[in-house]
Amino acid sequence: KDDLVLQGNLYACLGQMYQTTLNDQKADSLVLLKRGIESYKKALKYFNRYVFMYDYGRLNLVLSNLYFHFYHLTDDTQALRDAIAYLKNAEQVFTFSGHPFLWAVIEDKLGKYLSDLGAKSASKEIAAMAVEYLKNKQKVYTKEYAPDMWAQTEADIGAIYDHLGREYFNAGLL
Repeated sequence: KDDLVLQGNLYACLGQMYQTTLNDQKADSLVLLKRGIESYKKALKYFNRYVFMYDYGRLNLVLSNLYFHFYHLTDDTQALRDAIAYLKNAEQVFTFSGHPFLWAVIEDKLGKYLSDLGAKSASKEIAAMAVEYLKNKQKVYTKEYAPDMWAQTEADIGAIYDHLGREYFNAGLL
């Protein structure tokens, strides 16, 4: 079992090396992203949700960020879907009751990623899910506790509704 953990850690370190190298402006970002993703996915095989819960959650967060970065570089919708799936895995570990602030960050990212996916697919169902995730963030960052973050989230929600309204208007449904 210790050898398996060591192997998982080696893959995670390799992923970190690729991820760190991405900061170099001369580096080929797509190649490094792909290699980083491959390495972290291999590491994830050694850290399951039940035995290495926090490692599992952290690796899912990192993979989500890498896939989202890949999506921004390539406009690959599947990369966006993968980013969402890995965030949902992390959400199972970092819950509202156990890690409210990290959970709120995850909810915020899920809201934004789903907003992008909803806009790309013109899906009001996905847009509605995005709004729900953003509202979840407001359970932690309330108007009283963090008015600036609460207001920014309201603006993000308003942008989703604005986009939906424009889609309906352009389609002649309003």
